[in-house]
Amino acid sequence: MGEIDFSKNIIKLLDTNILQMIIKKAVTKGFTVQGFTKNVWMAPEALICAALERKKKGKYQSSIFLDALNETEIDDAIVDLAKKWLRDKDERDVIEQKIEQISLKKTEKKKKELIIEGKNKPEDIGKEKDEDYEKEVQQLQIKNKKLQNTIQGLRIEGEDYQKEILRLQKEKGKLGRQVEEKTYENAKLEDEIGSLKENIRRLEYELDLCKQENINYQEVFKRAPKVLCFSKKDINKDKFPFYNVEQLYKWSDAYEESIKRDKYKEIWIIETDFSYSEVMKMKRLPCDKIVLKSNIKSLIEKVGGVSNGYAK
Repeated sequence: MGEIDFSKNIIKLLDTNILQMIIKKAVTKGFTVQGFTKNVWMAPEALICAALERKKKGKYQSSIFLDALNETEIDDAIVDLAKKWLRDKDERDVIEQKIEQISLKKTEKKKKELIIEGKNKPEDIGKEKDEDYEKEVQQLQIKNKKLQNTIQGLRIEGEDYQKEILRLQKEKGKLGRQVEEKTYENAKLEDEIGSLKENIRRLEYELDLCKQENINYQEVFKRAPKVLCFSKKDINKDKFPFYNVEQLYKWSDAYEESIKRDKYKEIWIIETDFSYSEVMKMKRLPCDKIVLKSNIKSLIEKVGGVSNGYAK
């Protein structure tokens, strides 16, 4: 129900003195009634209702009337309902229904009073009055039924909204759990990343140590004594980390001239790989230390080296 229709219904129910009080306050706000330049509050109820539909400064005078009513301090049930209607939009349908019920009761009361009064008037006049009020009662009943249907529709709509709210709340809870799971997974991944970073730092530290150890070995290798080894089998030079080993796989008489003194600190001979005469020629090469062994293992035990993972 709009402000204009609601204001008209309120005016019909207000006590005359209270209505005049409200109109006096409304006049101070610019409320006017056609044909009344003075004492506007004395205008008939019908003209006041008609004035509600006129506009002042872009708004209907019904708004001025309701503003004045809202500012009126008086103990009256109709005024209280109107104030509540202005204050609480969600309760308007219920309040409008109460107003219709009060209007219906007032109409029925008037009808009874007229019936009593009609006993002293001609029968045809009383009958005509009864028919008019009967029509008014029927119209109010029709309005009341429409309001009931509107309220029922709003209740159904409210239930639909409530169901939608519950669905959204469930969806919100589901999303909340997903967020918690993702947060846990992220935290777990962060822990794993932290562990990997720590492993990388450890490996980088170990790599630095290896690099330094390699540098140290290179320095040692540079200072390592140069050694000539006669062996027909390949020698794993890593087994002799403290020697700069050069290998010859066979004997040549030319070595007697090409190998000079002090070229090698030591000469190693695996004597089982060569003939007796070749070994004897090797022993005469110009070198202060010549080592003869039957195999690599015994050579390692003699000069020092790595055998089966153990330093000798």
